[in-house]
Amino acid sequence: MKGLYGLKQSGRIWNEEWDRYLVGKCGFKRSMEDYAVYFKCEKEDACWALIWVDDVLWIGPRGRVDEAIASLGKYFPVTDLGKAHFFLGIEIKRTPGTIALNQVAYTKKILERFQQDNSHLVSTPMNPGTRLLDTDEPPEDESTYRSIIGSLMYLMLCTRPDIAYAVGALSKFSSNPKKSHMLAARHLLRYVNKTASLSLHFGPFQNTTTLCPVLYSDADWAGDQETWRSTGAYVCMLTDATMSSKSAVSWSSKKQQTIALSSTEAEYMALTQAAKEAIWVTRFMTELSASSMEETPKGTTLYADN
Repeated sequence: MKGLYGLKQSGRIWNEEWDRYLVGKCGFKRSMEDYAVYFKCEKEDACWALIWVDDVLWIGPRGRVDEAIASLGKYFPVTDLGKAHFFLGIEIKRTPGTIALNQVAYTKKILERFQQDNSHLVSTPMNPGTRLLDTDEPPEDESTYRSIIGSLMYLMLCTRPDIAYAVGALSKFSSNPKKSHMLAARHLLRYVNKTASLSLHFGPFQNTTTLCPVLYSDADWAGDQETWRSTGAYVCMLTDATMSSKSAVSWSSKKQQTIALSSTEAEYMALTQAAKEAIWVTRFMTELSASSMEETPKGTTLYADN
């Protein structure tokens, strides 16, 4: 009769509840490209609501946001925390024309948790030439290893594309970590310690109505020496017509599902994933542009290392 935390259907029931009130009673429209995004366009003003379970990030003119919060407050207990400075552990810093996102506080917590806050600093996520294999070494504590990987994975998903490959390579051994895997994980923590202050920067853009996606794609052929599968990766950036500033908005580093028979084939498979991301980003930007009465993206540029 009710959706409880931990049940498979709970997320869907909660999403239906958002739809019932935001769409049915508050006049918002749900994005067809991302079901956690709602927007409301009136005249020349637009207001967006970004949902993460029961946390909401409002974007728009202050008057529109206050009006939306008041409408939602008729049906749910709502706490207005004012201008966003932290959201889901991500610090938001604003300067004229730019926004920077970082997770310095979160990074310090995980470094202290795993006793790496005073560790020797390193300059790379993994040692050059590192080959992680399933060896006959004595096993390490599985719970600690999984906690390290899980903590770093959240960091990677939110603001740190530079550790995506290393996290993906280490997560392969989560069920049976050995000494070499634990050493590589702690090496990654030492790199994170050195680069804790790195941020994602958005802008400044000369003309925000002509933003378009630019993607970079790459692959390593047969990088996994046990399965001989390749790893494909991409990063998607937004830029304006002048290409003066590029801002990363999505990224991925993932082992390919099938074995590539040549480096060219591995590159094509990586390009496929990048192209699919480009299509989704373009559709999402087109939808947002329509809701805010801006121009739609002009086109997509995709670079491959071949």
